[in-house]
Parts: sequence; structure tokens; C-alpha cells
Amino acid sequence: IFFIFSSLIGLFLTFIAPTNSWDSMAYHLARIGFWIQNQTLAHFETSSIRQIILPINSEILILWSMVFLKRDYLSIFPQYLAYLGCIFTIFTYLRYLKVSTRRILWTIFILASFPAVILESTSAQTNLLVAFFLLVSLYLFIYGVKENSKKALIFSAIAFSIDLGIKTSVVFFVPIFGIIYLLISAREKKKLFYKPITVFIAASIPAFLILSSYNYILNYIDFGNFLGTKFYVYRHSISLCFKAFTANLIRYLLIFVDFTGIDAANKLTPYYIDIKNSLFHMFSLKNSDGLLFLDISKPNTMIHESLAKFGILGFILLIPFMLKYSFIKMTHKKDKMFYISLTGLITIGFLLTISTLMGFCIWNNRYLLSAVVLSSILLALSYNRKITLQKSIITLVIIFNYSVIPVSNVSKPFLQVCQTLFEYNFTDFRNVIRLRDEAHFQDKMYFYPIIKYLEETIPDNSKIGLIFSDDDWYYPLFEENPTWKIYPLRYELLVKKENYNDYDFLIFSGTKQNIEMINDKGIIFNYTVKDNKLIPIKNKKPLIIYYDKKTKPIISISENPVYLINIIDLADIPINFKLIKRVDVITENSILNKEEKKCTYFIYRKLY
Repeated sequence: IFFIFSSLIGLFLTFIAPTNSWDSMAYHLARIGFWIQNQTLAHFETSSIRQIILPINSEILILWSMVFLKRDYLSIFPQYLAYLGCIFTIFTYLRYLKVSTRRILWTIFILASFPAVILESTSAQTNLLVAFFLLVSLYLFIYGVKENSKKALIFSAIAFSIDLGIKTSVVFFVPIFGIIYLLISAREKKKLFYKPITVFIAASIPAFLILSSYNYILNYIDFGNFLGTKFYVYRHSISLCFKAFTANLIRYLLIFVDFTGIDAANKLTPYYIDIKNSLFHMFSLKNSDGLLFLDISKPNTMIHESLAKFGILGFILLIPFMLKYSFIKMTHKKDKMFYISLTGLITIGFLLTISTLMGFCIWNNRYLLSAVVLSSILLALSYNRKITLQKSIITLVIIFNYSVIPVSNVSKPFLQVCQTLFEYNFTDFRNVIRLRDEAHFQDKMYFYPIIKYLEETIPDNSKIGLIFSDDDWYYPLFEENPTWKIYPLRYELLVKKENYNDYDFLIFSGTKQNIEMINDKGIIFNYTVKDNKLIPIKNKKPLIIYYDKKTKPIISISENPVYLINIIDLADIPINFKLIKRVDVITENSILNKEEKKCTYFIYRKLY
């Protein structure tokens, strides 16, 4: 009953409430708006590099519905379908291994109660979608090897290939899946272990080229790197060293200590940080080791799709079972035990790989969901027909999660969404919800008054140039007026081309544009740094300040710049553009309780 309740609430929110997450507004849905406007999936000029370099398969699923409906009504539906698909595939997987129905339902009910699963099923994130295709690939590979079915092996390869086009994090699954598929082949085929592997690889190559390679190839053509610009890749990677790896592994393990929905757990923050500091001290680590930006600072309690993880069951049940059964059952004679315990290796292998190759930031926590969904199959071993203390505690936690998490999502609280639904027509309702603060639903986003002014001021079919930073919100403009033509501009290119007159309106989000670098050709450092102070060189415009991955301003290419800040001089805007509105706003990342920042939006209109 509780499972059905949670799933129905999720289904309601999927169709009724639009996503209002930062990532969706900045690039997930924004890139789709630009594709539709440009009538091509090709790269375009943008101030948000993620809109063009990241894999596109998940957004293509959303694109189809937006092409026909002209709105984002079904933008969340692929994730909800992936949620149901994961449940169905796990049921099929365990049923194939002849696991009892009670154990299967026990496993599914635990998985579906994880806060991250509940919340991401009603979001435009892609981690459940990644998990679904990995599950399908794993199940079909096992079936293909055991049943001598080349067709199953081919479709297993297709599923994995599609996944590589959904999210870059799938790359971190390649090593552990390679090991697992070798173990399966060796167990079932002995000396002929190479045959199913050969079929899988042979099918993967054309499948990847046809279904997932498009944007990787575009990246290579435009930037010389399959994964994106060399600056973006360098900024997110870390050097291969023991300290960075160990520091990141500790951080990821601590993320499993999660109290989503239990505010009282905030009192444990000092102890949580003490544990982290003690572990770092034990291995002689510094806080900067392996860190990209935004370190862990407390155990999560917020019911939010970007921070919630696996709740209490994540660290009292999931982690202990992975450590206990992932290895000791690998030599078990029974296929059932072998193939169940095998799934525990997926999260372990994923953690080892991502800790080695990628710099840590708190937002990386979302990648764990895909791995944990697969490893949750291991929880079938936790079922006990007898009523024990462990079973009672697990049941109570499951009921709590199903009862509280679906209706208390801070970005889309169920009762407040329902109340707002009756105050507007459906289109206006979705536009209002989209611009609510994702951490405080009762508050409007800072972007709200700007959008409302643009709605009243800018005529249909106008061309709007946006001089935004890479994490600004782009997508709401597409929904506010689908006839507008939106152009995300890099200020340094606007000045170079002097094509101001291509646009009817120019909107500046402040006088500093913080964006990723796309190339290092023709870079001119028109400033110097003395005593940590920037000194601009006169009459050298535009002023562009380059930074390294540690946010330090630099004055040489040899110092490895990764992003830049364009300093905008509004006096340089042509005289045929008039400032029609200045909007002072206060921005903050309220999810992480950051300090407030002031920003001024400048809106210019072309007069002639």
C-alpha cells in the first residue's frame, strides 16, 4: 500500500509539476530549446558549455515530446519510466535466478523506498535512466551466456551502448562491467570465455557508433577531445595519486551516511566532520586532496533530488551487505548466490574508478544512485521470514520513507503544488512552479521578476541575446514565449564580431560573465597580477580574466587556464541600444545555505 501510494504521488507530480532544478533550467532542458529553435542537434555558440558537450541521448527522449507538444509537459516522464523499468528488470533478474517472490518484493520495496529513488523519479535528472540500461545490459548478458543466446548478448551490448550516450558517468562503469562480464563468461564457458565477450564487443562497436557517438564525434571535431573541451576535462579530472584517491573514497563513503527527512540529525554534524577529519588525519590527507569544489560539510537531511541519497538504510543495511557478500559469495557453487553477490561489486568498482579519475564535488553524489540501484539486488539476501529486530527496523524505515519523502519534496511539496494548481490555468501554473525556489517552494526565484518584465515588454518573434554566465537559467525564456528566438552569447565573441544589431534585445546578467574556456588560440592577457591584485592594461578591451582550476587568476598559458570571466563595459554597447530596465536581485544557492549575492540584470532594446 505504501509503495503504491508513493508511486502514485510520483506519477501525479511527473505529469503536473515541471522540473525547477538548476541543472534542468541551465542545460538539460535549455539545450533542447536551442535544438528545436535551431532545428539541428549540432553545436551552437553558448555561454554554458554543458549545453553542447555532454551526451545527448536522455535529452533526445524528451525532445520528441517537446517537438509535438511544444511544451515540456513530458520532460520528467523518461525518468519515471526508468524508475518503473528498474523495478521490472530487477524483478525479472531475480525471477530468472529462481529467487522467491517474497525476497523479490522485499528487495524492490527497499530499493523503491530510497529517498534518492523517490525524488529522482519525479525529476529531469538522468541517473535512474542510466541504471535502467545498465540493469538491462547485465540481465541480458547473463541470460545470453547461460542460454547460449547471441541475440540476448547483442541487445545487452546495445543497451550498454545507448547508456554511453546518456551520461558521461557511464564511463566509470566500464572497468567494473568488463570484470563482471569476464567473471560471468569464465564461470559459464570455462576455456571458451572469450566467445560471449567477442559477441558483446562486436555488437557494441556499431551500436555505439549508430546510437551514441554523435555528440562525442562533434566534440572531437570542434574541440579535439571526445569528452568535450580539454579545459573542461582537465578541470574535472585529478592526477593519479594515492592521496587524491583515498580522500575521494572517504568522501563518497561518508555520503552514504544520510538522514534525508530527519532534521534532528543536523545535530550530528560536528561528529560527522570529526570522523572525516580523523580519517583524513589518519592518511595524512589535506582537505584540498582530490577536491574540485564544494566539499561535504554535513550529513544530508534535506528532501531534495540533488542531495538526498539512501537514507538510514544506506549505511545500516546497504554498505554492510556490500562489504559482507560482494566477495565471500563469489565462489559459491549455486548460480543464485553468485549472480546476486556479483551485483555488489558494481558499486564498489564504480567508487574505486570515480575516486581515481574525477575530482570531487558535492554534486557528484547523484552519480552513486545508478550504481546503488544495481547493487540493491544484493538486498535479497537480507530477507528473513521470521519477524526479527532487523526486519522490524527496516520495515519502519521503509514506511517512513514512503509516507514522508514523496509529499515533502522541498522543490515540489505535494500539498502546496495542489493548492497552486487551482490558482492558475495549467500553462501559467507550470510557469509559476518552474520559477519557485527549489529549496523554499513558497519563495519565487530571483529570476521571476525578470521573466515577468520580459513577458510584458518583448514582442513575439523577437531575437534576444543573453549575456549570461554558465550556470544562469536559460530555459524559462523558451516556456514564457515560444516565439522568441534565444541566443546564448559569449561576450568576448560579441565584441569581436560586433554583431550587436543581430538582436532586438540584449540581456546582461551582471557585468561579469563567468564561463568555461573553449580554446586557447589568440589569448591575450590584458592585465597583470601584483600582490594578488589584478591590474588591467589600459585601452585593451574586452578585459578577460583567466583562472586555473583552483580559481587563481593567471597570466600565462603555461599555468593551465580552465575558465574565464568577461568584464563587461556597458559603455561599449552601441548607441542604438537603449537601457530599458535595470533589475537588482539577490541570488543565493539556498540548497547549500550559501551567502546571498547581489546581481544586477541590464535589459537593452534596439531602437533602430
